[in-house]
Amino acid sequence: MSDTWLFVGGNKDLPTQYVQALRFAQRFTTITTNRGIVWLRVPDYHFVTNQGGILPLWHELALEALKRGTHVVTPSGRKAIGYADTFIDASEGFPRRGGYGEIRISGPTCLEFACNNGAKRILLVGATGYPENHDPSYFDTDAIRHCQKAPGFNHMLSSQITLVCKAWDDVEFICFGVPTFTVDAANWRSYVEK
Repeated sequence: MSDTWLFVGGNKDLPTQYVQALRFAQRFTTITTNRGIVWLRVPDYHFVTNQGGILPLWHELALEALKRGTHVVTPSGRKAIGYADTFIDASEGFPRRGGYGEIRISGPTCLEFACNNGAKRILLVGATGYPENHDPSYFDTDAIRHCQKAPGFNHMLSSQITLVCKAWDDVEFICFGVPTFTVDAANWRSYVEK
C-alpha cells in the first residue's frame, strides 16, 4: 500500500483532475465514495453507508468491485452495509488519530480512513464541493433531490475537512481544482493547472 492516497469524488472535472494527479504520483492507494465508484470501478477502498442519497447503481458497482478485490468500508452499527468487509467505529466526536468522528458527509470520512491507514499525502480529485445552484449537469437526478433537501453541504465539507487536516497536521492534502468550500489548515492546498 502506498502512503500517497487518491480520493476520488464525483464532480464533473474528475477526468481532467485525475490526469493532473498522475503528475504528482504514479502509484497511490485509492478510495472512493458514492459516485466515485462509477468512474474508478475497482478502487482499493470504497466507502458506503445506508444513508439517504445513495443510488442503487452505486451499490451494484460496489458489490462488483468487492468481487474484484476492492475493500468496501462502512461504519459499524445502524448505518452499516451488510456486504461490506471493512468496518470503522465512528463516534459522535471529532476526527482523531486512531478513531473516527461523526459521519456527516462521506468525503471527509474517506480522508480520515486514509489518514488512519498510513497516508502521508492525499490527492483529491473530483472533490471540489457542491455547486451552490444545484447545477443539474453536476448531479444524478436522484442525487439532485437528495442534495436539495440538505442545504449547507459546502459548510459541512469546510468544517469536517478542516478538522481532519488539523488532526493529521503531518499529512499533505492537495485538492485538484477550485473548491466551493474553504479549509483553514496549513497542510491543505488547492492545485489549479495553468
